[in-house]
Amino acid sequence: MTALRSTNITLGKENERRFATCVRIAAVTVLALAAGGAFGQGGPPLVTDDPETPGDGHWEINLATIGEHTAGRWNLTAPDADINYGWGDHIQLKLDVPLDVVHESGQPWKAGLGAPNVGVKWRFIDIEDAGFSMSTYPQYTRNWLASSVNRGITAPGGELLLPIEVATVVHDFALDAEAGANVVQYATTQWILGGIVAHSCAQGVECLVELRRVERLIPPGTDPKIRHLRTHDLRDVRELRLASLFCYGWGQISVQPMLVAHAEAQDYDAVATWIDSDTANFAPIQLKEVVPTDLNPEATVQAVIDDLTKYRDSRDLTVAVHLNQSARFSPLALKIPKLDIASLWIFGSVTPDQSRWGVWGNFLETIQYGEFAYPEG
Repeated sequence: MTALRSTNITLGKENERRFATCVRIAAVTVLALAAGGAFGQGGPPLVTDDPETPGDGHWEINLATIGEHTAGRWNLTAPDADINYGWGDHIQLKLDVPLDVVHESGQPWKAGLGAPNVGVKWRFIDIEDAGFSMSTYPQYTRNWLASSVNRGITAPGGELLLPIEVATVVHDFALDAEAGANVVQYATTQWILGGIVAHSCAQGVECLVELRRVERLIPPGTDPKIRHLRTHDLRDVRELRLASLFCYGWGQISVQPMLVAHAEAQDYDAVATWIDSDTANFAPIQLKEVVPTDLNPEATVQAVIDDLTKYRDSRDLTVAVHLNQSARFSPLALKIPKLDIASLWIFGSVTPDQSRWGVWGNFLETIQYGEFAYPEG
């Protein structure tokens, strides 16, 4: 929590980011398991894979500990059990089962079963025949336990990865590359590109460098109404997204994890719930918006707040105003009329790329300000 202050709200239209990019660079030194070189260098503990398979009737079992950090979240997989079996010389069957330990800002650590992954690799070109090897490796990832989703350990839905792997040797360097699409059930498709360079550093020691890039793309030419979730069919998605962002920020201020459900009724759009001293609390939430100036150049925060006087007998209602404009916002300059609601909050992005958001409130009591990183996956 920080002191209350005037803030530049630099949010463009909802989710204006065309793509989010993650670049992963890893330098790993490993002991060679055999005296001879290998054509493929990918696979655990690296993310990028290679075309190699274990061989007919052979098992390959990798146990690893993997750490990952995104904005406001740590994810530690310990262990990650990657089990592979060679069915013939060109096919590999895979089952990956992770145990995840997760920490989000302002919340305690939590552990549970992650999202298992099953896959089949088929190497259809051998390096001995063509000077390079090539494979395809479809993989499907989905949570097995609803409790892991409910507790925020894994994301809901599934992911289907459809990659192509290529490997070759150039002088003393082994080269691997992987590219493909990751189709995510409740998000945009991710395009991946990864590469590995391996070289012998010393007797029995091999050095590997991995570069990996992931992009989430909204296809070019997408209707702006769809991109900004402003169609009738996407209204529920937009409201749930905004309610989730608001409740996440509200939870940061109150240091209290919250859950939210979309449940549109006569005068509210969602319901938040949290546990306090073994007591379940519920708060109906009405979402309001200060729309972008290209939709309504006269829209202001004050006008939205003044319009709330129409609510009567709504003493349990929490109103959350989404400030969706690029403007300078001074919470102390607002004039709050007498309102017959439980609480009044304002929230919006405070950075142009929407990576950080702010929440102000409760305007009917003591105004506080909380800032948080946009939750990632």
